[in-house]
Amino acid sequence: MIVSAGYIGERILFYELQPGSGSRPRFKRREALAINAPIRAGDQPTPFICDWNNDGRWDILYGGGFGWVRVFLNEGTNENPKLMPGQHVLSQGKPIILHMREFFPGIDDYWHDLGYVHPSFVDWDGDGLRDLMVPNVGNRIYWYKNIGTRTAPAFGPRLQVICDGYEDTQERRVATAKALGSETKKWKTFPLDALSSPFWWRARAGFGDLNGDGLMDLVTADAGTASEAKPFAESITLFVQYRDAAGKLRLRRDHVITLPDGSGAINVRYQPPCQVIVHDWDRDGLLDLVINLGPTMKTGPAVLRNIGTRTQPRFDQPRRLTCYGEDLVGITKHGPYYGIGDMDGDGRADLLASTEVGAYVFFRRTAMDMDKPPATQFGKVRLEP
Repeated sequence: MIVSAGYIGERILFYELQPGSGSRPRFKRREALAINAPIRAGDQPTPFICDWNNDGRWDILYGGGFGWVRVFLNEGTNENPKLMPGQHVLSQGKPIILHMREFFPGIDDYWHDLGYVHPSFVDWDGDGLRDLMVPNVGNRIYWYKNIGTRTAPAFGPRLQVICDGYEDTQERRVATAKALGSETKKWKTFPLDALSSPFWWRARAGFGDLNGDGLMDLVTADAGTASEAKPFAESITLFVQYRDAAGKLRLRRDHVITLPDGSGAINVRYQPPCQVIVHDWDRDGLLDLVINLGPTMKTGPAVLRNIGTRTQPRFDQPRRLTCYGEDLVGITKHGPYYGIGDMDGDGRADLLASTEVGAYVFFRRTAMDMDKPPATQFGKVRLEP
């Protein structure tokens, strides 16, 4: 028997020697599976909690640092989940795997050729089917149209989210490559490139109808608010979809998200990378924002409550999320990335946080809303005769 372990594939394979091989041994490839083993999702995985196949049970869509997009299907129940091994999400029959070198010309020897994909599963084009949105390591946002059904999603070719004034051209792709270092070979990871794209590098976008017009919008780090003096001082901005005179869906930059004191910078530096999740955290009918707040090693999830309206959102100061009264900080150095959704069937959103090596940590909402752990008291021991 030959054993092979794969970090990127999160699998342990073994090749079993088949009987009767004779002088030329024959092996059959099999996968080693454990009962109730913790799920592993590879390098710095971004989870998105959704009902992938519309069967009424939550699943986990996730993307990893190495560029692939996969899904853990839940074959149990919402209260007692049974997650299957991760399976690739396909585009035109092939696994979706994104790397920096695919996006821009002249960077074949780019040193940081990873993917860092942050998938979301939402109806981007308003046709009633949820599409696959894939922000990633680069400063372009890609998406895959759902050409399947609600119960069996299938995806067409890779498309690009285009914002007004940033129509993608070969000249702009070349300019981005130069900013990365294609000519000097002095590679950069997060260069200023606001003329080519409005989106910041490696930023996770959040999706939701934030202006109440029935169309999906997005919130993400805005490259246009960075500068040479403060290259990592980007703010998060609302980009809204609308229909032009011909009825075609378009996207425009709407406004920078500001706080009640008028400030706009909400700590979306490289470490941790910016991430925004759109969710009605407090169940008041208004969409809130969940972000990763704080410097490296002290980062943690925080909620910006929507204190505006369904058509004109405004957001409160960030409030750190806690577990039994303690801030959720230092879960991992890289990230962590969060999944938000009701995972225990009580009608309230829970938190799923990834670690750098692909394990997920689950925080139940009940524990997050409590100031301290429940008290335990034992009575006197009574011996039965």
